[in-house]
Amino acid sequence: MYYLFFIFAILLLSTVDGQQCRARFNQTISGQCSSIDNCRGTILTTNSCQQQRCCIPTTSQSTPAECISANDFDALYNTSRANFLRTILNNGINLAGICRNCQAKAAFLAVAATMTENFQTDEATKNDVQLASDDNKYGNSQPGDGSRFRRRGFFGLRGKAMYQNLQASMPQYQSLSNPESVALTQNAIIIAAKLWINPDLMSEPALTRYADGSFYGFSMLWYKLNGDIEQLSIGAKYYSKFLRQLQCGGDLYPGQGPTCHYNTTHQGTCSADCIKGLEDSSTYCGCSSPKGQKCPNSPAHIRCCLDTCSQELKMDLVFVQVQYNPTWQNSFHLPVGSKRHVIHQDWV
Repeated sequence: MYYLFFIFAILLLSTVDGQQCRARFNQTISGQCSSIDNCRGTILTTNSCQQQRCCIPTTSQSTPAECISANDFDALYNTSRANFLRTILNNGINLAGICRNCQAKAAFLAVAATMTENFQTDEATKNDVQLASDDNKYGNSQPGDGSRFRRRGFFGLRGKAMYQNLQASMPQYQSLSNPESVALTQNAIIIAAKLWINPDLMSEPALTRYADGSFYGFSMLWYKLNGDIEQLSIGAKYYSKFLRQLQCGGDLYPGQGPTCHYNTTHQGTCSADCIKGLEDSSTYCGCSSPKGQKCPNSPAHIRCCLDTCSQELKMDLVFVQVQYNPTWQNSFHLPVGSKRHVIHQDWV
């Protein structure tokens, strides 16, 4: 009986694999049912492909600069799809102007991995009933808007308000009348680069200023891009992963923001507290002192933390080392803000 069931399953999949499929809202967008690993194109959700997805074939465009190598990316995703994705991502990273910025490249990849469920889909996979809860969020106002303007693309464009901003900024994609065009990889990567440079598609400056390899910086980057911290814990884990894989000079570290008003007698520093999903990640989140108020213009977990004597001592030790060991200073290069990370990882 088991073998008969197994043979039936194989036959069922073989009849589905290669079957024509279409996008939900724009029936002119068509492809074939395919396994994810073999898809060299856009992966859309569909009801006609059983457990597989609808693969919309795409011709990847090469870029003159290699921003991420096969060792950087393919080694993590050992499938035939990996090479296709790397070419697409190289193009986006180059368009974003961060090809030679390791921490920024790692952040770009971390956002893309999170929004695509680790490069397994190019649009949110929830059904219409599940997405109905978004019908009155993110600028949506009509029944069905949650599904129609679902999260799509490498940077997870979501909600009618952002689709409207994209329509005004990049009208060639017709995002309001043809929302699935946002998910097509050849469009999605250009949109991702645009969102990196201009995250609200209006006046917000580029995200590069936050991509310093720290959890504080990545939290601010995520908040500026999404307006909340939904899935930030997942994104932070990907950021840590890509920082190591790209050999950016160290793992994710706490980082810190501007000075803040802790109380009537003390100044503090804006720091990223731990959040749900990162309870065991105290190496790069959490205050080492009692938490103060939320820092302005920041997500809720960015709190004013009182600088302790031990933190000041760590910084003093770094400055003494740099001052009295010029050989070490000249041969050891890290991005701004990383010296605190070196102390935290190696000497504490």
